Amino acid sequence: MKLVFIYGPPASGKTTVGREIARRTGFSFFFNHVTVPAARAVFPRRHDPKYELAYSDLLKELQYAGIKAAVLTDVNIIFTLAYSGTVDDVFVESVVDLVESHGGTVQFVQLHAPDEVLFERVSHPDREMLGKVTDAHHLQDLLQTRDLRAAVRYDTVLHIDTGSISPVDAAERAINHFALT
Repeated sequence: MKLVFIYGPPASGKTTVGREIARRTGFSFFFNHVTVPAARAVFPRRHDPKYELAYSDLLKELQYAGIKAAVLTDVNIIFTLAYSGTVDDVFVESVVDLVESHGGTVQFVQLHAPDEVLFERVSHPDREMLGKVTDAHHLQDLLQTRDLRAAVRYDTVLHIDTGSISPVDAAERAINHFALT
């Protein structure tokens, strides 16, 4: 089983590149936003840190459960996350441990782009339909308050600047680098 773990800040192209990799490889595409509606059904938005922590915990449990189901059935998947540095390290480590304990491999792809590219992309209409960050001010706040440019603590990370290449080329680079066909 292979897990392609794509991460990077909002609007860096995780969903677009992930879909392209899935289209070309047949991997299942399990992007993190598919779990948001289920978690928000239990915890609608509220300005309460305890409440939002419970929402975040449930979100990670749902994501982990989806990855676990793929691991246990030997389904190759692509997963996306706006990794926030040490805040997400326990989750990432648990995913890697799960996959590797069942003989699978995790390939990390970190996407990044210059801020001006992120701010240009963030207002794209498709983002709102998927429940993503759509406001440049919100994105600016996230970039200032979270470590969204951090690299995971693993050596096998492919770094791709999506500000200078197309999503098709970024997908091709990941497919070739990790021999995903």
